[in-house]
Amino acid sequence: MHIVVDYASKGGVSKVALKQALLLQAILVVLSKYRPWLELLSNIKHKYSRQLKLPILNRTVNILLSPLLGFGLLRNAKLVLAHQMSCCLYVMTQGVKYVAYIHDLHYSPIPITRFTKPLIQSLEIRALEKAELILTNSINTSQALKRLYGLNSIVIHPGVDVPPSIPWKRPRRILMVSRLSELKTMLPLATGLAKKLNCEVVIAGAWSRSIIGIKMPRNVRLIVDPEEHELTKLYMTSRVLVHVLSLIHISEPTRP
Repeated sequence: MHIVVDYASKGGVSKVALKQALLLQAILVVLSKYRPWLELLSNIKHKYSRQLKLPILNRTVNILLSPLLGFGLLRNAKLVLAHQMSCCLYVMTQGVKYVAYIHDLHYSPIPITRFTKPLIQSLEIRALEKAELILTNSINTSQALKRLYGLNSIVIHPGVDVPPSIPWKRPRRILMVSRLSELKTMLPLATGLAKKLNCEVVIAGAWSRSIIGIKMPRNVRLIVDPEEHELTKLYMTSRVLVHVLSLIHISEPTRP
């Protein structure tokens, strides 16, 4: 079995793909060498798509050109598990059977504008309809997929290691775990919560270029690329977990 992921960093989607590859002893195909999680990758049989070395937009360009740069990597694959739409598009061009696993519908390596949106939606519908099966990581994602594209999916929640016990006494801390590319939109909420409730707010997530130069307000702490044990401890010792959803309006697409 082969598993395909955009990049093998410590972000949420990557973590799921890497853990699946490790547990299933599958071959991991990575489309972009963006901040690889070297400690975990060392235990996984993996291969990268050929890479273009560019000073900017390195990840985006390599993902977009993956049908050419990664041609032949799946030649002997009997079944592929493709994470996110971009990987489904790549696998579709390689002519192999695949299962789509969609984590959210807001991420796209192609900038979404009123000019590119019809093309993106047309390609996504085609890639999903060609999949042997469509999986989603939550009920919300499944409902969004049904609402946007009229397609049914099976919900499979990512696994989690449940600790044997959770401390009863915890510090006055609120935890926010999200993509740090959305840090600017999270800061007003984090600042308001810290001030109103007189508590510490911790924001944790995978590194993003957009956090460079951002100053953190009082009582708001930023943790970039937390280790697994560190993130587990934060979950166990925080009083409240706040998950910020991306609230964007998606118009109904025109089916090709």
